[in-house]
Amino acid sequence: MEKIVYKSKVDTWLVLVVVAAVVVVLLPLFSGFSWAYLLAASGVLVCLVPVFALLFSIRYIVEGDKLTVSCGILGSSTYDIMSVRSIRPTRTLLSSPAASLNRIELRFSARRMRPLIISPKDKSGLIASLKSINPSIITD
Repeated sequence: MEKIVYKSKVDTWLVLVVVAAVVVVLLPLFSGFSWAYLLAASGVLVCLVPVFALLFSIRYIVEGDKLTVSCGILGSSTYDIMSVRSIRPTRTLLSSPAASLNRIELRFSARRMRPLIISPKDKSGLIASLKSINPSIITD
């Protein structure tokens, strides 16, 4: 059983927003030192570092007939590839395990399952892997 790992695409604008937040927090330290500000800036940075790490830890793992979405410290979820009904491109802003707006939406045959929105860097490779396991997947 081969295991294939696909990294999430990370949009440049998203990285720039996080970097800009760090710069904005640290900038006042250069105009004058304050222990109170240093403490506040440290607190903000402690919160931003995991966000930055999370952006680069999203993985989509195809192993056997399962697709596992791993989000670093937030955990992982596993989906049955045989229950994937269709895959289509989307640019939705809905919250999802995707660090890019260049996304794909996986719909499942079970109506109770919500669509899965992901942003693999190698979209065509992931779609090909899923279709090799479940040839009945409809793609747009």
